[in-house]
Amino acid sequence: MPREIQTVETPHPAIRIVYDFVTPQEEQYLVQSWGWKELNGRRSIYWGGTVLPNSHALVPAPFPPFMDGRWPDVLGRIAETGVFDELKAEGADVKGKERGANHCLVNEYLPSQGILPHTDGPAYHPLTATLSLSSHTILSLRSPPSWLSSPSPTTTTASQKASDAKEVEKVDVFLPPRSLVLLSGKLYEEWLHGIQPLEVSEPTSLKGCANWKQYWDARLATCEGDEAEEE
Repeated sequence: MPREIQTVETPHPAIRIVYDFVTPQEEQYLVQSWGWKELNGRRSIYWGGTVLPNSHALVPAPFPPFMDGRWPDVLGRIAETGVFDELKAEGADVKGKERGANHCLVNEYLPSQGILPHTDGPAYHPLTATLSLSSHTILSLRSPPSWLSSPSPTTTTASQKASDAKEVEKVDVFLPPRSLVLLSGKLYEEWLHGIQPLEVSEPTSLKGCANWKQYWDARLATCEGDEAEEE
């Protein structure tokens, strides 16, 4: 199964995606393999340890075998893409296990559920990888408005916020089922990311995604490759 990393064409080349990172069978197995907990109105799971809120230090804990070692070995596959090796070569302070990812958060989003634009802080620096399962979603990325970094945010007026809103850069990314999206650099550390609470994704929303054409080009290439193998 090909796991080619493709860069999403945006003014900020820090969004990369792997389509069909897992197979439909592996997707089904993963979805059935975990036990949920309720958190902030949605079901969530933490693996690999707990991030302390004040120090952002990670108190490690073992991953479930199917994530780290046993089939389908999701963490091993992410490491095999070479993204962590690239960061080390660039001199980044890659924390955690030498092989790559050291923490995993699983969130369930039902139709019409989403999460407001936010940043995760330094706990997840310098790279995050998100695997979408069971359904597609649209990841919304927004440049930080200037009033967020103002030394006196409480004095910000409504007109200032409205003015800033016009200057905010927007990038939407289509995440199909079984895709892995990789975010790094300032786009991850400083930009806000969220998921719009949509019941149904409208065609205009999908076509407005930065990788919409890229995704369908990748699907076409996969179909042509399958046909060539059958011949």
